Amino acid sequence: MTTLHPAIRGEGLFYAFGGNKVLERVSVEIPWGAVTALTGPNGAGKSTLVELLSGVRSPHRGVVERAADVALVVQRPAVPEALSVTVRDVVTMGTWGDRRYWRGPRSAGARARLVRQAIARVEMDGFERRPFSALSGGQRQRVLLAQGLARSAEILILDEPSAGLDAESQTRARRILAEEAQRGTAVLCVTHNGADIAAADHVIRLERGLVLS
Repeated sequence: MTTLHPAIRGEGLFYAFGGNKVLERVSVEIPWGAVTALTGPNGAGKSTLVELLSGVRSPHRGVVERAADVALVVQRPAVPEALSVTVRDVVTMGTWGDRRYWRGPRSAGARARLVRQAIARVEMDGFERRPFSALSGGQRQRVLLAQGLARSAEILILDEPSAGLDAESQTRARRILAEEAQRGTAVLCVTHNGADIAAADHVIRLERGLVLS
């Protein structure tokens, strides 16, 4: 990691679905060691911008530069209700693709330890064997946050991390994100939550595909 350059830089980003422009000439920088809130009305292009910054989509025009690995925490995971996966399974998915945890018995032990720690941080201890499909919406959000934490990525991007959480869980999630930023992680969260926005170090406001501030 280097703090000389931003964790993510997007320059002149343009994206359209068919003939409908979603983003136009959007330029943003996501700094290291801070929580950045991305906010704006529904349909402003927030989800599309996050997909471009995280690498899920490529811009039609413009450039995205990422200085490190990205962990993306989505609001609605692609986990079919009929699929029998447990809380531990979902959190373990966060380590997939990270070679540090897939070579030899020591790596397997480190992976398991990281998963346990992530589950404990979101206070879902005792739910490890519970089917993900049996959880409430708020509990699922906590598990998905744990999945992002288990990735141990230097850039953490979250889509509506407070959705479905009660007030206490929202406070806990904000504390966790602040702790990650204090470690030097670049944190970006899409949110409509006023408390999340107030607690952020930086705020990007998007409206009609344009950055307002």
